[in-house]
Amino acid sequence: MPRAISATLRRNLEEPSSNEYLIILLEISHQSLATPIRVANDVVPYVYEDNTYLGFPFEIELLGDIAQTPRGRIRIQNVDQEIGEAVLELTDPPELSITILAASDFSETLTDGKREPVGTPIIEYQALHLIFGNISVDAMSISGDIASFDMGNEPWPAIRATADRLPGLDP
Repeated sequence: MPRAISATLRRNLEEPSSNEYLIILLEISHQSLATPIRVANDVVPYVYEDNTYLGFPFEIELLGDIAQTPRGRIRIQNVDQEIGEAVLELTDPPELSITILAASDFSETLTDGKREPVGTPIIEYQALHLIFGNISVDAMSISGDIASFDMGNEPWPAIRATADRLPGLDP
């Protein structure tokens, strides 16, 4: 099933002389991190929902809409080593959230060095609670796989009718 984007954004993106583009916001969170790592796929920071997303160019392959477990890939530049060091210290995979917004939902001029929203930005795509795994870090970049929760690996039924759990059913 194809993803739906707003008609206005589609028209703006398809227009030959358009300045419209997409802003991809990533949030990497883990209980070991004091605050989540938030980055925007641009060279300037963005403010969204009272959070600042630092401008860090990255490459992303979004999760597919196929029958198997959705998977994607991401590569973030490790410019100041801060993100790489934080991710390397984690003992288990962090959680990743992806939000895609239209650049026209943000001001063109910078306020305190950041692009602020104009009104309420429309979420064009959002994937929450993803797993950021198979992470590799080097001096230039951080790369890893993006996966969603795989329900196929969960036991079914999740609760079994046993004599300990339901003593009244045991003859």
